[in-house]
Amino acid sequence: MRIFLFLFLFACFLFSGCSNNAQFEQPVKAPTITSRVTENKPQLTSTPFVEPSTTVNETIVPTERVVEVSSPLQEYSMTRLMDMISNPYHPPKSGSDDPHQGVDFSIVDPDYQIALAGEKVQSILEGEVVMVMNNRFPYGNSVMIETLFRDLPPGWVETLVEMPLPDSFGISPALTCPSGWDKAPNDKPDLALYILYAHLHEPTAVEVNQLVQSGEFLGSVGESGNALAPHLHVEMRYGYSRELNGSMAHYDVSASQEEMENYCRWRVSGWYRVVDPLLFLKDVP
Repeated sequence: MRIFLFLFLFACFLFSGCSNNAQFEQPVKAPTITSRVTENKPQLTSTPFVEPSTTVNETIVPTERVVEVSSPLQEYSMTRLMDMISNPYHPPKSGSDDPHQGVDFSIVDPDYQIALAGEKVQSILEGEVVMVMNNRFPYGNSVMIETLFRDLPPGWVETLVEMPLPDSFGISPALTCPSGWDKAPNDKPDLALYILYAHLHEPTAVEVNQLVQSGEFLGSVGESGNALAPHLHVEMRYGYSRELNGSMAHYDVSASQEEMENYCRWRVSGWYRVVDPLLFLKDVP
């Protein structure tokens, strides 16, 4: 009887174990799903966190170079300058030698309403003197300063890079120019902004290849060249560096071959694209 009971319990035990295994067959797969979730977790935090620091910020966002900008007239702020425009910018047609391609600033006597000479003229930006003209037509006594794009105020660069690039003498000029004037260089140097200060009272004391600072004295307001009354003529163009040097003049019996070539390059070639000076000066304090 005991043997029969033992056999009966043993059989029940076996039957119960098989039944339990069948019940846990599905949950056994759960660890596999759990392990996938666990394996994914490290991937979400695998990128190490970098604590913000001054060094990192300086690397990502470099400090912008501070560029000084001065009014071209020493005793007059840029704001006052906007009320002294006697002849505004007249954009010429491509290849045209229309007479006025800049902005004129005049100091007018409040009582007699006549333009006055003698106000000190200074450099708007730092740069290199590339041209000095002594009583040459039409600019009279004048000076031209080149400032490379990399040395311009950031806002000025952003404005200029949105404009068309200078064309390699791709414009047919209305002006008859001397032979060889349109010989373009084999390479294209850095882009630069050129500022011309014209009709000075006397020849400037600065020299070609001289480096000048913003606010450096260039001369005084006069009426030399093709000017009917004392005023400062400011003309701006942007183009490739190192293609203008020395002096320039419109055709007359005293103009040299080099001066006439430079005049054609500056005025009608398209190699130097004229731009309204007020585009930059109007926002300067």
